[in-house]
Amino acid sequence: MIATKPGRTTKPLLLAYLLVVGFLAGLLVNRSPEAGYPVVAVDRPLSATGGVPDPERERPEPPLWLQLFRPSLPTARVMLRAGLPFLSLLDGSAREVENRSLLVYLAKDAQPRPQTLFQAVLPFLRHLPDQPPGLSGTDGAVVPEFPPATPPAQEEGPAPEEERRTPVAGGQPLVGIYHTHDWESYISEFPTLKVEKPEDLLQIQSEDHTRRTVKDLGLNLALRLKEQGITTVYADATHQRLGYNYAYTASRETARQILREHPSVKILLDIHRDGAWGLDTTTMVRGQRVAQVRCIIGRNQPRWEENKAFCDRLMERLDQMYPGMALPTRVQEDRYNQDLLPGAILLEIGGALNHFDEADRAVTYLSEALAALIREGAYPR
Repeated sequence: MIATKPGRTTKPLLLAYLLVVGFLAGLLVNRSPEAGYPVVAVDRPLSATGGVPDPERERPEPPLWLQLFRPSLPTARVMLRAGLPFLSLLDGSAREVENRSLLVYLAKDAQPRPQTLFQAVLPFLRHLPDQPPGLSGTDGAVVPEFPPATPPAQEEGPAPEEERRTPVAGGQPLVGIYHTHDWESYISEFPTLKVEKPEDLLQIQSEDHTRRTVKDLGLNLALRLKEQGITTVYADATHQRLGYNYAYTASRETARQILREHPSVKILLDIHRDGAWGLDTTTMVRGQRVAQVRCIIGRNQPRWEENKAFCDRLMERLDQMYPGMALPTRVQEDRYNQDLLPGAILLEIGGALNHFDEADRAVTYLSEALAALIREGAYPR
């Protein structure tokens, strides 16, 4: 038998012990922010692009040895994906999603519900409300049931002020808003542009958002819903730069991010404006010119009838409250990411030849019709 020297066994153990002690010591040192790192206040104004400033992008990367002990957010993401590969998205767009900020506009008196890191990446750890009675489905899909339509108490106008501001569903987010074609704009933003043929309409867009676009409308819609007690998630993300058709693939991940981070969302609105030639998309409401609203439904997906049922209910209510505002719904051979949720619809606010102010007035009236439906519970759940 060959004798083994004790040193050959103790040296690896000693090395492992030193590594563990060094790692723990590294977690305890340098706990305060380094000089020169910016301090981001909660009430810090939004950035020029409308997004919430990301402190991790503004500070310089710490040295590699420090990242091993106290990883920065980007490094932590890489480490998580290396250890848990399923966190990376199947379509390879995970890194791009990191730059998509979600703005949550809490209704008055509603309290935010923080999530832990593991609740954010592992949805089954979140507390989900019990399924409401009267809903049933197959293969895990919930089929929405709408209560009978009831006419509004008043011909026009919002509900009483007190009722409008009471948070719905305890202030949990119910509505998510995003934009597949975020460049879409309105003729009023291009005062020197002469529109003489259909091709000219392609110029009514703003790639860098230096002019007002549908993104401004989506943000305004989120704010007006918030004022009426509807907590809303707004996705400040750009997709059209990836190409007009591929934009739906990109925006799909944004829509999924909304549902992943805020599973209480039941209504997904993809806000556009019509770009067809020769359409009159303007009506008169209360003596002012207002852009009309159209719902688009894609039937190349299994939920299209559910999507259309909700769309019809919303357009019916809008036309009840503000006659002439709702245009006939179009059902087209596409998907439009509406398979993600029964309450996912695409809305076109006016057309390219509308003025932005006309479209913005439409957003105000649309928010009131949508808030009325939500308060009645007439939406998919």
